[in-house]
Amino acid sequence: MNPVYNIRCNQYASISLTAYEGYLKQRSFFDSYKSNNVDVLRSPQEYLHLCKSISTMDDFAVSAIVFQALAIEAYVNLAGAYVLGESEFYSTHERKSTVDKLKILANKLNGKFSDALLNKVKTLFYKRNCLVHQKPKKFIINVQTYNYLNPAKNFEDIEAFFQEQTIAYENIDEEINTYFELQEELRSMRACKLELVEEIKNNISINLVVL
Repeated sequence: MNPVYNIRCNQYASISLTAYEGYLKQRSFFDSYKSNNVDVLRSPQEYLHLCKSISTMDDFAVSAIVFQALAIEAYVNLAGAYVLGESEFYSTHERKSTVDKLKILANKLNGKFSDALLNKVKTLFYKRNCLVHQKPKKFIINVQTYNYLNPAKNFEDIEAFFQEQTIAYENIDEEINTYFELQEELRSMRACKLELVEEIKNNISINLVVL
């Protein structure tokens, strides 16, 4: 009897990609303003349109990153339960970080995930945690005074503010396919023709046919 799982990881990955496509559309619209040197301050309608586009772009970027991380987390937990067995995985490894779980999986399969993949996973989960578990801080941006003795001090809060605002955008183009890269590396490590989710679904189909 093969195990049957309620699988959500591909669904989360699909939501992430759909959000990323929306982000790209809004980013293209935003870039067209910059390339055409549109003076939005002279046109209230254009200014409002641009503000709405930036807000929508941010919504899509946040959704893309959060759901990419959710897909990876769900997939790693699925792989852990499937490869290690539910008893070992949930009693010993459930509360470990996703990266640690990947290393345990690799050790079980006598393999190794690439450093590039592990670094992407680390960054994605850092960004996800910053977005989901936001810890708001007060920023002081004073344009009335200027510190001539230490000019860098004038921009510290501004830089920190924009860094917190734009964290979802950083390396989003490189990180958006991390889930699929993980799937392929695990498939290769397991020396299987089918990717893990497809293998499980295939086993379910076989069981239904037998029944």
